[in-house]
Amino acid sequence: MSTQIARHSTRGQSVPLIAAMLAVLLGMTALAVDVGSREAEQRNIVRGTNAAAISGMTSLLNGGRDGDVEAAVRRSLHTNGIRVVGGVTGGEAPAEGDRELNAIYLGEDARQIGGPCGTVGACDTQIPNGVKYIQVDVNGVVNTSFARLFGQDTLGVGQRSYASRGACSSGFYPIAVRKSVNNQPLLDTTGFTEHDGYYRDEVYQDPLEYKNIYLRTSSNQSGGVSFVRWNAGNQAAGNSAVLSTSLTGAGNIGQGYAELPAWPGEIAGLATPPQGQYPNEPNTISLTDWIAGNNFSNPQTPFTDGSVRAQLDYHKQYRTVMTLPAYQFDNGDQTDPYYFVEGMYRFLLVDYGVDTDGVLPDGPWMRLAYLGSGGECATLTSPAEPTTNLALNGSVSYVPRFRQQTQPVSPPIQFLVVLDVTGSMSWNFNGNGTFNGADVNCVDGSTNCAGQNNYRWRNASERRIAIAKGVLRDFVTRFDTVRGADTNRANDMMKIVTFSGNSGRLSLGSTPNADALTRLTKTYPDGNATWTNNRGELLGYIDAAGTQYGDINTTEGSTNSALGLARASQVLGAAPTADSLGREYRRIVIFVTDGVANVLRDGRLNDSNGCGSETVSCHVGFDTSFNPPLPKPITAMVQEANLLKQNYVLPNDGKVYVVALSNTFGQANLDQVASDSSLLGRADDANELTQLFNSIFEDATTGECTPGQRSISNQIAGTEVPNTMAGVNSSTLGYVTLRTSTGEQVGNPVPITVDPATRRLSYSVQGVAPGTYTLSAWIGYWAPEDRTLNLDARLYSKIVEPSGLQNEVTVAVSNGALGGIVNRPLTLDMSGTVCPSFAP
Repeated sequence: MSTQIARHSTRGQSVPLIAAMLAVLLGMTALAVDVGSREAEQRNIVRGTNAAAISGMTSLLNGGRDGDVEAAVRRSLHTNGIRVVGGVTGGEAPAEGDRELNAIYLGEDARQIGGPCGTVGACDTQIPNGVKYIQVDVNGVVNTSFARLFGQDTLGVGQRSYASRGACSSGFYPIAVRKSVNNQPLLDTTGFTEHDGYYRDEVYQDPLEYKNIYLRTSSNQSGGVSFVRWNAGNQAAGNSAVLSTSLTGAGNIGQGYAELPAWPGEIAGLATPPQGQYPNEPNTISLTDWIAGNNFSNPQTPFTDGSVRAQLDYHKQYRTVMTLPAYQFDNGDQTDPYYFVEGMYRFLLVDYGVDTDGVLPDGPWMRLAYLGSGGECATLTSPAEPTTNLALNGSVSYVPRFRQQTQPVSPPIQFLVVLDVTGSMSWNFNGNGTFNGADVNCVDGSTNCAGQNNYRWRNASERRIAIAKGVLRDFVTRFDTVRGADTNRANDMMKIVTFSGNSGRLSLGSTPNADALTRLTKTYPDGNATWTNNRGELLGYIDAAGTQYGDINTTEGSTNSALGLARASQVLGAAPTADSLGREYRRIVIFVTDGVANVLRDGRLNDSNGCGSETVSCHVGFDTSFNPPLPKPITAMVQEANLLKQNYVLPNDGKVYVVALSNTFGQANLDQVASDSSLLGRADDANELTQLFNSIFEDATTGECTPGQRSISNQIAGTEVPNTMAGVNSSTLGYVTLRTSTGEQVGNPVPITVDPATRRLSYSVQGVAPGTYTLSAWIGYWAPEDRTLNLDARLYSKIVEPSGLQNEVTVAVSNGALGGIVNRPLTLDMSGTVCPSFAP
């Protein structure tokens, strides 16, 4: 049996199949056409965006402001046929064919610069700071022709490009310029400190400063330019061919550069980096490199050699922009010198020659016109990935300063402290008191706080009297410590006089002046003739001084300054004049006050004519309603001070110091109370008050002050480590603190350590993210001379920079750091001065 399979044929059955195939073919054709068009546009956008990023960074490196950078980006895109909208200044709606532009600045950490100026064009007239990269984004769509028949109207196009700043591979020339000559600045970031004239031509119509600079030679150490070699390992010094080749065209530094491979030993004034932290960027010219000199036995050779002259003439004729390294330090070798690179600057070679007129200076010279900073170029790149594994290290040097002993040991001293314990001493340093739980200002006239205990400042530890007593306790402790350590000071002694209050306006007895002294002043120890040098007794007297209502930090009464000084005269008149060894006492009076004198010499309050207690003008001069005229409180204070000085202080070479607490009452003629106006000091807080009393003690016990100084050092002896300064011990001399650009502290302060073997100082901050930071630092140093004079260790917190002493410096931490380590040496100088100053 056989079975047949039936086959059927229907007219038109293949038509749908053919139609489907045609649709596929048409779709593929449409896609090929539109994709090809899109790829062509994408290539153009990539090319144009790359060029725009380079143009923006180049504008920035040439000193452009933010608006210039944005204009350069847009101009470059336009030149490449790319119309853009967006960004900061292009807010218009996009038309067909337009592309959207977004450009931002990135820092070393590859993140957008913080603040409002992180977008290109957002801060038009400002110069962007901290920029490492410029990121340019261009995005848009391409309209389709055929694909829209299938629902695909557009195809996306776009590109993100980065331009980075870095050392140029050309444009460097082997001529080094000195930044200073004979300790006088020659060149800084603004140009020549003193120029010889101006250069202009059809290109440089704005005049450029120029200077004639002589070649530095063994016979002319004041010269300001030197020839260098890019690679001392394979380039001989004194070789005209090497110099000529390095001057040819755009220079040949890109064909092989090598800095001195090792630090050239100790250089005076320049801190040596920690081991392994030099060079920062091997085989790339950069700051802190040591580069080799190219000295000639005959200094005129480079200027007479035909091949060298040909290159110099070329650069002179065609006005080549020449980037030259700048240096300040060298290794001191006249035969084979090395120079420490501290800057890169752009110049024009205007002229050159050899001066032989016999009038110094003589020899080869160059005329250079200053263009600005240089040495950096823009390159396409991809930013390094952010990391927190970098380290900031550095050596620490300091300028050892101390007080020199220029006089014989001073005679024994009687310290007399005349202490204001009036009601205003219960206010804080800003002149504020507290009433019924509310803070009020007691010196601006808005509130009358005089004589009322319920106006004392709410926080007892912040009252003027509390702070003054704390400083006096420290003063007594130091007085006693030095007395025990120095036999010459064994018989020094001390006494305290306090003054406060008034007798109102009542009729007085027959001896008002004497009665006022008895009632309104007090002595510690009791009695005019009794003095002490017992620490425990003196500390107890300080607590008792002025105490009201059982509270050692509460005072009361008016400011009877004239009475306080009159009692000081009475005390010194009854005091012993010589110690047990027959040596005459020197009198040192320290007058401490915080307000305007407002009590007459006879004890009456000077308010009968409506005078305010703190109004200086009311208390100066004479009251002519009395016969003879009666001196007003401030005038009476000055009169009593003059009697004190004339009769009891100046005859034995003593001094009267005045310490004014706070600035709320001005000087009020206090400069006339001091034995010299320079001995008036003002303290606006506890630290300043401590400094004043320390200065008084030093000045009184060591005689005339002459400051001393030694050469900069990065080592410290064990005996020079302060043993009483907080935070300092045998292995830690101080601390370094890092802060972000917005002021936040980065971690805890890092110790400045002392190597136990070499005694060198250094610091190391680990785990630092790339970025720009501010750095501050301090160390303590106790000079042997200060130790001998029983003076305290000194604080060093000023960072020495070419621009002067700074409280902090800016430090850039880069991903490109060698081995992840950024080297930043520090040199610290003393805070304040060696010789005390009391001027307010």
